[in-house]
Amino acid sequence: MNITKFPGLNRQKHNFENIEFPYNWALQPTLKEKRKVIFFGNDYRNLPFANLDEYTRLTNLCLEYVRTHCSGLELYYKPHPAETDEFNLIDLQGFTIIQERNNAEIFLYQNRDDIKYIFSASSWASAAAYSFGISSYIFLELFRICMGTVSTDFYRKLYFSELPESFFIDSFDQEFTENVQAPIATKIPESFRALLARKPKKIWFIMSDISFSATAVALAKQIKKENPSQHLALVISKHLRWNLIDVDFLTSHFNEIITLPRFFYSLRPARLFNTIKLALRIRKIKTDPSDIIFGFSGFELVENAFISYHSHNYRVSFLNNRDLPIYYETDRYPFFKEHLFYWTKASFFQNKVLEPLLGLNRTIFVENTEENILILVRYQKPINEVYNQVYVLSISRTRDTK
Repeated sequence: MNITKFPGLNRQKHNFENIEFPYNWALQPTLKEKRKVIFFGNDYRNLPFANLDEYTRLTNLCLEYVRTHCSGLELYYKPHPAETDEFNLIDLQGFTIIQERNNAEIFLYQNRDDIKYIFSASSWASAAAYSFGISSYIFLELFRICMGTVSTDFYRKLYFSELPESFFIDSFDQEFTENVQAPIATKIPESFRALLARKPKKIWFIMSDISFSATAVALAKQIKKENPSQHLALVISKHLRWNLIDVDFLTSHFNEIITLPRFFYSLRPARLFNTIKLALRIRKIKTDPSDIIFGFSGFELVENAFISYHSHNYRVSFLNNRDLPIYYETDRYPFFKEHLFYWTKASFFQNKVLEPLLGLNRTIFVENTEENILILVRYQKPINEVYNQVYVLSISRTRDTK
């Protein structure tokens, strides 16, 4: 299947906007001395084609690089939430293990004022930290032997495409310098203020991906600051990764919580039945015509059903700029023209039969099997035809000092 034949953005419509992550909206500057250095671990036992011995050897060299260049600072190792015993395989001399298991975004949101540097082998945590205005780095290129050429190039050219060269440590002899200036307060987008000026009775947050938890909290706090009486409802599409975070961190900012099961592509009769039952349950949820729907889950069934069955409400998608070229602008990148993608039987049935039958926006779920690099899931239509407004959350490049 040629995935590039499906356009991702309708550029005739001017309803998508690049904005910074809301962490820095109305930011209060701090003069606090930052002394913590965090190395984010990987669950590399679960990485495809990973040579554990080589991954361990390279990780130890990364840790030694941090020890050498961050001497005199407080060194910490934060295991990946899905790690098993990886941290027992590496040399953590001089590092203190952080025991709490919140995901990177929540951890950074809560501790940004104490952190001076962030490192990882190849984790998005480093990019997330950069969006918080923290000097951040990854050793991606040095793990090419473990990850393979296709995967490494994919991450470098697409996944981390908006990060500056100073973000990448390509040699253990590379000079080490800070790569961000102190964060500054970002102006709240006028279009966001215009959304609040619509005076919605309720704003619905539809969540599945836990990486958006800190984003949702930052938005909720800003909304409550503007209008303390605004009713905020949180709809969680629950899956196992939710057990890896402090859910109270998120839910404490909302007036109403609805938890729903997650959907999986499947042809098993029991799962098909549960899918239909879940969609119809969402259809029965009542919304006021003035309500606004904030979507952070995109193609997931819970969000798809919510925006499909409540199409009279104003619908807003929050999309990570990292995901835009991977899922919605595939025609711009040679990778997607050079690699074929394939339907599964279940996803083909979902697209051709089940979604039309249920009256849902049709989605595409296809796989590229080379080195198990990518499962691509998106709406079949351009995303800004599915939503009234699309915010592309971007990392500011103006902070780069190199």
